[in-house]
Amino acid sequence: MFRDESHEERRSEAEEIRFILDQQEKQTKRKDELAMPPTGYLVELSGQAISLDVIEFEILRFLSKRPYKPYTRRQIASAISTPHNPVEEGELDRHVMSLRGKLGQFSDYIQSVPYVGYRFKA
Repeated sequence: MFRDESHEERRSEAEEIRFILDQQEKQTKRKDELAMPPTGYLVELSGQAISLDVIEFEILRFLSKRPYKPYTRRQIASAISTPHNPVEEGELDRHVMSLRGKLGQFSDYIQSVPYVGYRFKA
């Protein structure tokens, strides 16, 4: 049920997310800039670094892998939980609210899907 990823796997996934986000930016007229550097739990928004906690970063990383695909709270919690950092379904809304607060004007990247859960808006 739980996964334990190495630092290198997380770095590789962060690089993949950055590539996906770069491609999406090129395909849209949206001028927002969101980048996830391969090290640490930082997100760059229009050149400004924002520090996220581990769970917030993992939520953003997981959702951004498949833009517009809705995930249930259970799917998200299961995907981002580790033996060292378990995430309960009931805690997810609080983490998403905190993540949106840190994203500020870019909070619309994380969309609520009624009766389902959440998705990433590219």
